[in-house]
Amino acid sequence: MLEVVDVYILCSVVLYSGIVLLTYDNYSQAVQNWLVLVTHVFAIPMIYILRNTAWIFSTVIIGLGCSVAYHTSIVFDVGQEYMGPLDISFSTLTLILVTVLVLFEEFPEWMLPVLLFVVLLLGVFWSDQMVADIVGGVTIICQVIFVVKRTFDYFFREADSKRDILFLYISLILGGGGVVAFLTDGKHSDEHYAIIHSIWHTCAYVAMYFGLRSIRRSDITDMRVPRVVFNSKLIGKIAYH
Repeated sequence: MLEVVDVYILCSVVLYSGIVLLTYDNYSQAVQNWLVLVTHVFAIPMIYILRNTAWIFSTVIIGLGCSVAYHTSIVFDVGQEYMGPLDISFSTLTLILVTVLVLFEEFPEWMLPVLLFVVLLLGVFWSDQMVADIVGGVTIICQVIFVVKRTFDYFFREADSKRDILFLYISLILGGGGVVAFLTDGKHSDEHYAIIHSIWHTCAYVAMYFGLRSIRRSDITDMRVPRVVFNSKLIGKIAYH
């Protein structure tokens, strides 16, 4: 069930995207670049909901910082060649992390080396858009398959008690809108790249928020998988013999 805060967040995305689509031709390049930077505030709900899962929370914060740094470098036209690889790597990492949290009841250990490989791959080939498109495309296909499976279970089998189908639908619709925005005027040299890219930011961040909201409240506060290699303490003991 949608709560008041969910409605506010959803309406803010729809309102922002609608205004941009109706007025996208009226913004200078400088204003477009600043709007992309400002739209990182839409990540706040997702960050808040992850606050109790320290290692994922920290990873997402680092990714958000890299994205802010990259788009700041665009605003001031300095250091883009250094910030670009960090942005594409950690932004995609955030998308995959949230997807894995929604798809699996427990975070699979085999996913850790996969995530490391993806980050290195995108960091090396960050200027090749096709690589990022393939990685992102595979992730989105997994999301679609999952939602279709949950829909089938909901209508033809026992209703799923671990994921809320309404939030999954909202997440998928917003994610689809974000992908369309990402692919429209997708080159940095395109006249309206920045302003359209800002819609991708808003839709993607809020889509991930609603994806996490689909996890039932009894689970969302304890998404950390108990394991030996992850110490829940901030520092923990140093290993020695």
